[in-house]
Amino acid sequence: MCTECRQHPHHYLCPDYNPPAGTRVCAACGTGIYEGEEYVEIDRYYYHYECLSEMHHRELLALTGVEIISAE
Repeated sequence: MCTECRQHPHHYLCPDYNPPAGTRVCAACGTGIYEGEEYVEIDRYYYHYECLSEMHHRELLALTGVEIISAE
């Protein structure tokens, strides 16, 4: 039994949960992430590395919770 979620197998919100290969879906393009593909996890969302590399830097900052501030 997991010490975090107290379940076996892990609850899907448990930090130790690892979904089976191919069940991850890219939040940017909506397609599956499969064995051999590079991906990134940001706030429990998965993104193909290629999808992130095509994003504008403002989009990437927003995904990571960084706020762009204008000087006054």
